[in-house]
Amino acid sequence: MNGALAEMEGIIQRYQQLYPSLKIILTGGDHNYFDKRLKIKTFAAPNLVLEGLNLILEFNIGTH
Repeated sequence: MNGALAEMEGIIQRYQQLYPSLKIILTGGDHNYFDKRLKIKTFAAPNLVLEGLNLILEFNIGTH
């Protein structure tokens, strides 16, 4: 977990240099671990993928 955290911080810092207004969104089951330890402002959306898939499903059901 610490190795993944260090890797995330390094990659985020590189992208922030290229894109100063970059927004970081954490998703998934380990978002709490990383959100508390990252020294970078983040937004946590633990169910983002599931919510997106549900929206797609609802859209498709509504078109039939």
